[in-house]
Amino acid sequence: MGLEERGRDAWLAKFAATLHHQQFDVASILRTAATHMTELVGANQAGAAILDEHGSPTHTTLIGYHLDDEAEFWTTLISQGLMGFVLHGRRVIIVRNISTDPRWSSNPKALVAASGSAIGLPLRTADRQALLGALIVIHPQIDYFTALKANTLEAAGDVLGAALENALFVEALQQREAAYRDAFERAEAERNTLIRDEGLRRDLSAMIYHDLRNPLQNINTSLSGLGRVVGGERTVAHDLIDLAIRSTQQMTRMVKGLLDLERLEGGKAIMNRKPASVPHLLSEAVELVRPIIDYSDQVVTLEMDPNLPTVLIDADMVQRVVVNLVENAAKHTPTGGRITVKAAAVEEGICVSVSDTGSGIPAGLRERVFDKFFRVRYQNAPSGFGLGLAFCRLAVEAHGGRIWVESEVDRGSTFAFTLPVNVKEATQDMRRVPARAK
Repeated sequence: MGLEERGRDAWLAKFAATLHHQQFDVASILRTAATHMTELVGANQAGAAILDEHGSPTHTTLIGYHLDDEAEFWTTLISQGLMGFVLHGRRVIIVRNISTDPRWSSNPKALVAASGSAIGLPLRTADRQALLGALIVIHPQIDYFTALKANTLEAAGDVLGAALENALFVEALQQREAAYRDAFERAEAERNTLIRDEGLRRDLSAMIYHDLRNPLQNINTSLSGLGRVVGGERTVAHDLIDLAIRSTQQMTRMVKGLLDLERLEGGKAIMNRKPASVPHLLSEAVELVRPIIDYSDQVVTLEMDPNLPTVLIDADMVQRVVVNLVENAAKHTPTGGRITVKAAAVEEGICVSVSDTGSGIPAGLRERVFDKFFRVRYQNAPSGFGLGLAFCRLAVEAHGGRIWVESEVDRGSTFAFTLPVNVKEATQDMRRVPARAK
């Protein structure tokens, strides 16, 4: 094929259009370009490579020969051969005679011919600032690559470089998209597994809790009957039966709390709202915990506003909140310590607080004590699963109130919560989903 200067621009335009039709496929663009550039000058061999930032080939193509193992071939061509000189100099290099030029003598045997010439072209980005790789074209005729042929091939190399830059950009985007899609699919699979496991856990927990309630009720009934059978004067047997009854009642409250915890975490509304007296509720709660307080030789004080209004609440649930807070205070208060339970009217409705003279809570942990399974850890800390305060938070928020803690290390803590008094407001709150359920 002859090269005429007037046909150069037309060929380059057609060449660019041909590369455009390769659908941004780097390997296809590289091979198509090497084939057309070889045909353009009537050559019989060519090789092209795209390199990564470390100088290793990522895409290669060979025209006019086939190799079983290309790894050593490309290593030699890039490190010692003509392609290496092109990459190092970042410019076009012409070898007039491959049999005598020292820049050619190190090329692999696959490219060695008895005579001929070669040209090496840098493949650059559109702004010519970055090097993408290099291309070599070999012709059997000595001193074949004239200035016109070299200029045309260099222009074709620039067109090829721009096409490769776009294709490499698209390829990078596709790789990132594939990586993101793979990560998303893994995350989605893990999420579905977690959802399924969480559902199974909830179902299993509900089954266990429901199965525990009936035996506990039977034990409590049997113990009460046994107390009546024993009768007579107060003896050690009566004390043991009372202790067993209180322990059974405590376990029953725990089971109810766990059931309510599951229900509140699921966003279910409170259905057992009835008008209730807060002073009566607090007095009963303290009496339920009194054996623990008496055992630790602690003092509990009730301080209540005599004019507290009636509130619309689930009395059993709120009483268990108070019991949890008083039990928690007793656990963290040393022998001989003091616990104070207060109830007062506030702007939000009624505020109930439980204060102790215990070890206190570090500032950085006060927001986390209401998290499920969280426990403040310190030497000789009482054991537990960290569910009581999580239940308290969910129960209070489900009633439309809020709960918080104020504490000072080694000076004690005060847990307080509010209950709204307005019946209309409380009724609206029944439709609320508990906040921050974890």
